[in-house]
Amino acid sequence: MVFNPTLMKRDDLEGLLILPQHPDEFTGFIFYESALVNGSPADLAFGVAVTGQGSPGNVMSHPNALQMVVDAATNNPNLGVIEFHTHSFETVRRHGQVFATQLSAADHQAMVAHSAYFIGYSHLHLP
Repeated sequence: MVFNPTLMKRDDLEGLLILPQHPDEFTGFIFYESALVNGSPADLAFGVAVTGQGSPGNVMSHPNALQMVVDAATNNPNLGVIEFHTHSFETVRRHGQVFATQLSAADHQAMVAHSAYFIGYSHLHLP
């Protein structure tokens, strides 16, 4: 099975903020490069890949998509990658208020497992 991740342009990054309003959870990656802005170093986001959609309390990236991102990060030292993961209102309703602002044990394990490849891990909080 070939996986085609959903890509968003930099201008659509605010769209990430609406993902927690969907009943399902999502996971993916934000891509950026370092550049000079007004003479100062800055990290500029240029795209997002949504690589997984799951149920409340469970989401994983498609294995092919995860490998594509690992390969890109490994082969391009100028590419920064931040993995993200959402919890939804439905996740909080089913599994507890703590998940409105906290990582689960499985989220933490994923963050540690992927830390060799990606610069960071972001949990999108509910508004």
